[in-house]
Amino acid sequence: MQALVPMMIFTPTIVNDGRKLYVSPQHISYMTTPNLFQTRFLNQKVKGIEFLRFFEEQQAERLRFLTAMRMSATFPYVTPNIKLPSDPVMEIMDAGINDNFGVSTAIRFISVFKDWIQENTSGVVIVSIRDTQKDRPIAKNIEPSLFQRIFTPLQSIYFNQEYFQDMHNDDLAEYAQSWFKEGVKIHRVEFQYVPISKSMQEIQDKAKGKVKIDPNKIITIERAALSWHLTKKEKESIIRTIYEMRNQSAIRQLEQLLNN
Repeated sequence: MQALVPMMIFTPTIVNDGRKLYVSPQHISYMTTPNLFQTRFLNQKVKGIEFLRFFEEQQAERLRFLTAMRMSATFPYVTPNIKLPSDPVMEIMDAGINDNFGVSTAIRFISVFKDWIQENTSGVVIVSIRDTQKDRPIAKNIEPSLFQRIFTPLQSIYFNQEYFQDMHNDDLAEYAQSWFKEGVKIHRVEFQYVPISKSMQEIQDKAKGKVKIDPNKIITIERAALSWHLTKKEKESIIRTIYEMRNQSAIRQLEQLLNN
């Protein structure tokens, strides 16, 4: 409440109508308002549901943090959808269906407090921690069969959903900049998981200038699996990715922004 610690907002997707369920330890009904620039809502839909207010009689304020995380992370068969005690029953699905990186929620938060931000700050820094590479190359497909031609359009939409979200989020951030006068900037810093095939020792030695990397000794490590339990190599791959060139650049960029 006093802004001494960051405020966490979870936004799992409501399967019933596609809206977001805003889960936070504070009341944030301002995130659900249909239109922030109109006194009457006309025919617009409410943008989301505030968990703390909607389930007040069910002691929503006593929700465990791990439960909130579980509500925001579903996967077919492994972690099924969550059902909440409403009438009709509210079914909750993964937040990534709507926005895998929370940028749209951050932009809406900025929109609500844009006047305060303009008056009291020099700008906003949006830090995204991605489990995928944003600018990964497009895979080259071999000549598809007749069966593949039938299902490829649907499959492409499903697997490229992240690309769609990235472009949409980039557009939102660009629009948000127009809300502020000169001197107040919106900065975006992105950390990406980019699997690195070099060993940790080789990376450290190269950073210290001791030795050069021998291409013949590079160990190929596949991307970490979508699993509750990662292997030792998968964990090492995740740790090593912070040394990737783009992530090192992101660290320097973030340091510079915070120091300014």
